[in-house]
Amino acid sequence: MVFFRYIFLVLIVLSASFAHAQTQSASAPVNISANLVGQCSVVSIDVSIGDVQGDGDIKPISLEMDCSAGVSYTLGMDGGNNFGSCAAGSRCMVDATGVNNLRYDICKDPNCSSKLGIADTISGSGNGPVTLYIQVNSDQSAVPGQYSDQINCTVGW
Repeated sequence: MVFFRYIFLVLIVLSASFAHAQTQSASAPVNISANLVGQCSVVSIDVSIGDVQGDGDIKPISLEMDCSAGVSYTLGMDGGNNFGSCAAGSRCMVDATGVNNLRYDICKDPNCSSKLGIADTISGSGNGPVTLYIQVNSDQSAVPGQYSDQINCTVGW
């Protein structure tokens, strides 16, 4: 009989330790959040206006904008690397010698009645082309040749 009491006690101790060995759990919500930031950039920078006569030619150029959906932007352009070298306050292209220059304007419309100055911007939103116009001014005596300039575009959003 003592033997059975001993077995009974062992079973009670084992069952108590199994009860404590069960895993416990708890749950709580975890909040996940993100801030999707907009972005905007000019993706096509190099443009050529092709052949010009130098007599007031107006040629369209296209810049490709890449902006997040729903993002509005402003686009501005500085005076370029040769700003003022051909005339005070003017954008200028120079030839390979750096001696000869060609004055030009960047315009917002095909008639060049609204010029894009260095303090001006244009507005838009989303992806797609922005069409501007280059007018090579006619009041100059540039020699034939290849002319170029580099301007910096600034996009704000």
